[in-house]
Amino acid sequence: MGRPRADVKWMNFSGAPALLVPRSAMPAWNGYYQLAPPEAVTSGDADFVAADGRAFVMHLEFDFDAPVTDYDRLCAPGLSNVRLVSIGGVAALYVSDGADSHGWWHTRNMLVTNADRVPTEEQLARATWHRLLAWTIHEPDLVLFNSCFHGEDAVARALAGEHDDEIELVRLEPGEYGVDQETSDIADAARLYRLVRT
Repeated sequence: MGRPRADVKWMNFSGAPALLVPRSAMPAWNGYYQLAPPEAVTSGDADFVAADGRAFVMHLEFDFDAPVTDYDRLCAPGLSNVRLVSIGGVAALYVSDGADSHGWWHTRNMLVTNADRVPTEEQLARATWHRLLAWTIHEPDLVLFNSCFHGEDAVARALAGEHDDEIELVRLEPGEYGVDQETSDIADAARLYRLVRT
């Protein structure tokens, strides 16, 4: 995986939750895709074909009360808007605050949503942070992406430079992290979530 760029790339997830997932677990995430019969590959009906030959089709009839897809289960009502989820037995970070725009601030290990710019140093100096959870990261390469996507497809597209407005490659040192949310609204409507080594 290439070295992530140091600036912030703004992505539009159209309100879908964000996932920050260790790269090794990405193939286990099916997003809003549903497994299709094998003949979908030869018939051309498959929307995505995984490396192992499994065919998937998009399932866009979202049902969060009776979930069908990984995306449905992710968005089930009554769960925390910022939490860890298990993907292929690996912990990944889920953030759902209704924002369209998402940007990963590489030099700060920070997710900025609902904004098109990062806070100033003066604003950050006034920040009040609340610890939401602890997260152990076991590998350095992660992917921030629109949770609707199939994980394997997202990695392939990111490496090919496709869907550049919905996928970002992230590099973090493995270790123990706290996930904090800024609670004093220092940057207008922007929402800030930082990862801090503990």
